[in-house]
Amino acid sequence: MRLLLNDILSSFSLALDLAEEKMFEHARRVAYISLCIADKLKLSQDYRKDVYFSALLHDVGASEAKADLSGDVDYVKRHVEIGYDIAKIMPLNSDEIPNAILYSHENWDGTGPFEVRKDMIPLTAQIIHLADQFDIRYNRNINYIYQADQLVDWVVDNSEKMFSPYAVEAFKSAVKPDEFWLNYAFFNIKGILARMEPVEPVDLDINGLIDISRAFGMVIDNKSRFTLRHTQSIAELAYRMLSELDMDESKREMGVVAAYLHDLGKLAIPNSILEKNGKLTKEEFLIIKSHVYYTRVILNEIEELGDIIHWAANHHERLNGTGYPRQLTAFELDSIDRLIAVCDVFVALTEERPYREAMSYEQALSIMDEMVNNKEIDEFSVELLKKVV
Repeated sequence: MRLLLNDILSSFSLALDLAEEKMFEHARRVAYISLCIADKLKLSQDYRKDVYFSALLHDVGASEAKADLSGDVDYVKRHVEIGYDIAKIMPLNSDEIPNAILYSHENWDGTGPFEVRKDMIPLTAQIIHLADQFDIRYNRNINYIYQADQLVDWVVDNSEKMFSPYAVEAFKSAVKPDEFWLNYAFFNIKGILARMEPVEPVDLDINGLIDISRAFGMVIDNKSRFTLRHTQSIAELAYRMLSELDMDESKREMGVVAAYLHDLGKLAIPNSILEKNGKLTKEEFLIIKSHVYYTRVILNEIEELGDIIHWAANHHERLNGTGYPRQLTAFELDSIDRLIAVCDVFVALTEERPYREAMSYEQALSIMDEMVNNKEIDEFSVELLKKVV
């Protein structure tokens, strides 16, 4: 299994875009604009790599999600500080990337959240800030022809206010060709970016994949106060259970990656539903159920993940076919599918929810024994769970 950091971050950035009020492929478009600016500034390949990864990850701390963060200083600070911490645990081999995320909302004139000004703002952050604010203001329902001049004028008007004059001059040069706009507005921005990525792809080993997955698990858990350790707890529990089984280490590690990524699609679910203090309506429950669909959609972008995809996406399937979203049955669910589903049920029951207190281990296991009797979850996995908790 050969995995590239470029592909992983590009695909996982879609999860960040799924957060409330975000524009799908926003991170990829910010990366496209940022690379165009970087090329006009004649930055080195190593610097281009930092710009590319920083752009894909610039909202990694913003799982609560607002489309335009500029008016809420406290939220922006929290969002970029969380993003900085998450980026630090990723195998990025660059201090520039976490710093770019931390300062990605700073204005050139010092009116940003940390009041850093001018050249004290990292160059990568200067570039991303311009690209991000541009994409937020671009209306994807209107042909670029009818808004390009107005948007460019807005960027130029904010030179030496919001934006670095160097980044603005490079941006003005980058947007002159029609090709910039045609690429930017094209439906296949992923394909456009693939031709612009840093020349040397960055290989990712299993340890790097675990680090990336753990980081995105933090993104997911930060979305709601009721899930602050949900993903981490499931990954730790899955590891303890998998360690009891006779399997090679690489398969065990892949199972842990799946546990970290199982709720990736939950970023698409509004907090107003996740934190509702009361019974969900039929429509709200259908929205909740859609999160596993989005998990699969995002992970399917990386075919090389192999079994990790279905292990992560099948955690709400049930052996008797009553689960979702595919209503799979026992014959279609392998041992790790079943194990992660059991981990998810146990952790969910023993966590506080807006509509109930956390259950004791005994209460949770009693409910799970009943689920075994109903042929919903796997008896072997439940007995293994009892052994390790």
